[in-house]
Amino acid sequence: MERFEVDGANAAGSFLGSYNLPERDVDDVWDPIALHTAPGIPKHKRSTVGLVTAGVEIDVLGVGFDEFTSKQRQEVCTCHPRGLKFKQGIL
Repeated sequence: MERFEVDGANAAGSFLGSYNLPERDVDDVWDPIALHTAPGIPKHKRSTVGLVTAGVEIDVLGVGFDEFTSKQRQEVCTCHPRGLKFKQGIL
């Protein structure tokens, strides 16, 4: 058993690998999952890693929250519902 980030990245990588996807596509999923809690590293990786990290930062930590209107935030939550007590659930 590894850190939860690596366990999750490995699970996603194995799943995608079972579909014989190109290694670069698998890496585009593995890297952001494994690095989403490592501030400072994602900016040195491909843009997909930074995008996932930015999503985690706004969704969990509220970083940049005020840069989006309430309408924009609602549109995202409508497309990607968080469920009840999201933050408590991920802890």
